[in-house]
Amino acid sequence: MFKKTRRIAAFLIVLSTPAPALADSISTAINIVEGFEVEANTLLDKLGPKETVVLRKSLSEERVKAVDELKTLGWTHAPGDIRYRRTFNIVDSYSGRILAAVGALNKRLPLSDGARVQETVRKLTELKGASLTDLNESRKNELAGEKAIRPVPLIDRSPFDTTPGEAPGMWYR
Repeated sequence: MFKKTRRIAAFLIVLSTPAPALADSISTAINIVEGFEVEANTLLDKLGPKETVVLRKSLSEERVKAVDELKTLGWTHAPGDIRYRRTFNIVDSYSGRILAAVGALNKRLPLSDGARVQETVRKLTELKGASLTDLNESRKNELAGEKAIRPVPLIDRSPFDTTPGEAPGMWYR
């Protein structure tokens, strides 16, 4: 009981933090992956712990793999379109694999649990859509932070080398 409450609290904390406004897309993606696993485990609690032991272990392995890929991507690529596309693909494929694994439970569980499995898949699909929307928002915030800063020139131009409407430079003083 206490463990379940702790999982739900952890997931709500992850969702309630304004991660896209304060973080880059990599840290947002890591939060999404970890929160997705917590939510999947919470929903699997309703199906029965004995039937889902193997699935929970594979969920944990998939999460570790996805988080490692995201961390490596954060170290090897500078913020930009390529890094964002790869981040998006990692999160999308991770959540897709989890949805497929939970959907495959329908064949292994009794028919009475089929409706609960379908409900679990539906909730996880909605969570996936919301998570990918959050990831898009984090990219927009990254773009806002990537304003082109004009480099400071090493030397000043001569006063005769100016364009109309600009200050002539230090030689004009």
